Amino acid sequence: MRLTRSGLAMRLVHDSGAAANEQPNAASLKLLVKTRRWCARLREGEVDITRLGADEQVSPAYVTRVLRLALLAPRVVDAVLAGKAAAQVDAARLVATGSVAASWREQERALLPSD
Repeated sequence: MRLTRSGLAMRLVHDSGAAANEQPNAASLKLLVKTRRWCARLREGEVDITRLGADEQVSPAYVTRVLRLALLAPRVVDAVLAGKAAAQVDAARLVATGSVAASWREQERALLPSD
């Protein structure tokens, strides 16, 4: 085990990269819920990305980065919900430009602790 910095907090991390406490990250959970809600609004056809951004008081670029999370690998989503994602995975990392690969296999390699 080792101590590592995650944003402003220090975390105890196993050698595999998993957080020792296995508590879901509240900000990441909110982000996944927001992603599902925004996708539903877009599917209904009531808004486009620009209008959605205006309604939510965020930029269309941010909306696009959040909507990419709808394409997360199911194993990654399950790990985030269970608090078993890699210790460095938080909301900021999930929405950072270029941080989520298109391939589910690459997502799992980057966002899940090693076995």
